[in-house]
Amino acid sequence: SNGAYLSSLITKVTDPESGTSVSRTYITENNGGYVNLIQHKFPTMQSGDIVELSFNPTFTRGTMHYSAWIDYNNDQKFDGVGEHIGNTSSATNKITFTVPDRPNKGTRIRISMRKDQSPPSNGSGTYDIGEVEDYTVVIVPRNKNSEVLASAISPLRIGTGDHIAKPEENKALSTGRKTDASGSSTTVVTQ
Repeated sequence: SNGAYLSSLITKVTDPESGTSVSRTYITENNGGYVNLIQHKFPTMQSGDIVELSFNPTFTRGTMHYSAWIDYNNDQKFDGVGEHIGNTSSATNKITFTVPDRPNKGTRIRISMRKDQSPPSNGSGTYDIGEVEDYTVVIVPRNKNSEVLASAISPLRIGTGDHIAKPEENKALSTGRKTDASGSSTTVVTQ
């Protein structure tokens, strides 16, 4: 059955040491099957970050089940040890996980939705009602001085549509681009 089963996917990546979080919302495709969305990147994650995936279903008949995987070993499959990162249903709509110490320059995260039953264990299969979406994710190692590192790379971890807030400030930050005389472009964060 064609149609959108998920109106949006919200990712929130939190550095547990500094309390800084980055959120990004993805408006999903109306594909009713498989869609390759690797041109859409999740916020960069560091080992130890806490990630929350929130699902906004559009399909309301029955119970939607969601699963997520990260292809840590980059073999284009989602059946490796520890690659399945969680399940949920439309009753809770959230998967939360801690990023393991598996740095990766870029790989896929797979989100799967299926009506009235859990998606297959490896993220592939035939669904009567449901869909599968792949996105890009980058995982970087956590430095021993991670709070300094996190504040130094935060401008690199953000893009258009991101929202960053430190819990003690609880104020939104905005981003822009600054180009110097040599033509080098830098992301600028302002409050």
